[in-house]
Amino acid sequence: MTRNLLIAVCLLSAASRVFGAQPPTMQELFSRVRRNYFTLYFHYLYFNVARSFYLQADNLFVYFFMAPTIVAGAITYGIFQQIATAFGQVSNSFQYLVNSWTTIIELLSIHKRLKAFEAAIDDEPLPDIDQRYLEHEAGVVHVDG
Repeated sequence: MTRNLLIAVCLLSAASRVFGAQPPTMQELFSRVRRNYFTLYFHYLYFNVARSFYLQADNLFVYFFMAPTIVAGAITYGIFQQIATAFGQVSNSFQYLVNSWTTIIELLSIHKRLKAFEAAIDDEPLPDIDQRYLEHEAGVVHVDG
C-alpha cells in the first residue's frame, strides 16, 4: 500500500510539472488515494458477495438436480455419492477462475501500471485506458477536494 501511495504521489507531481499546473496539496493527494481505495474495496465487496453466493449455490446444485431421482428412490446412496463426487471434481475445475481472481486482477494491475510507467519514462502517450480515465476525472467535480 505504501509503495502504491508513493507511486501515485510521484506520478501526480510529475504530471503537474509537465502540464504547468499548480502542484496538488498533500491533502488533495491523499484524498484521491483514499477515494481510490474506498472504490477498490467496494468492488472487492460486491464481487466477494457474488463469489460466495456462487460457491454456495454450486454446493447445492447437484442436490437440486438429483432431488427427483432421490425422492423416487431410483438410485442408492452409493451411486448418489459417486455422482456427487464426479460433479464436485468438475465444478472444482470450473471454480479455478473464481478462486484465483484476486491474483489475476493484481497481475493485470501490475502490468497496467508498468506500461503507464514505461510510457511516462519514454515520453510516450499513456495507454488509451489511462487517457480515458484522466479525461473522465478532469470533467468530474468531487465533493472532498
